[in-house]
Amino acid sequence: MISHGKDMKVFSGNANKGLARDVCRLIGIQLGNSEISHFADGEVCASIYESVRGSDVFLIQSTSSPVNDHLMELLVMINALVMDARSDVGAEVNIVSDYKYSQQVNDILAYINQNIGQNITVEQLAGNFFLSESYICRIFKQATGTTINKYITARRISIAKAHLNEGDSVNTAFEKSGFGDYSSFFKAFTKAVGVSPKKYANLSVS
Repeated sequence: MISHGKDMKVFSGNANKGLARDVCRLIGIQLGNSEISHFADGEVCASIYESVRGSDVFLIQSTSSPVNDHLMELLVMINALVMDARSDVGAEVNIVSDYKYSQQVNDILAYINQNIGQNITVEQLAGNFFLSESYICRIFKQATGTTINKYITARRISIAKAHLNEGDSVNTAFEKSGFGDYSSFFKAFTKAVGVSPKKYANLSVS
């Protein structure tokens, strides 16, 4: 594995600790010092115990069952690592960076995932959870590192890719992914993946 001459670090969520340790052993480095804590109120905290500034960082985490828990761990870990990389701490180690997301964000994500095939707007989410649009956008971005609309789009593209990988038609992938119209689906998929849905389908079966 090439790390462009930079220090390389590998971190893991709770879904694949064993795999992460095996990967680190094979490439001859220590698994990054981090911890993910789950609290009784549903809050998740990702703690990074070493600086990643200037390093090539790899995060190993699947979205296996329980999907929502592991997906949240992934998002919170990514946010924690990005924020740490942008900090002015420099190369100092043993600096603890804690990033949390609230039960509100967990509930919002669960709602989005359960209704991903329907039309979902920020206005609708705010009304459903009795929150203002500005507040719901702020806590979501703070917790996950991305916006609500970008998350919804990425989730739908992921669903479409899964259907194409299983051999379903492009039209089926479009219908199952929840995009409102084919043009939006085509543009978003091509921009995110780098190839059109049809070409991705052909590559998946080749």
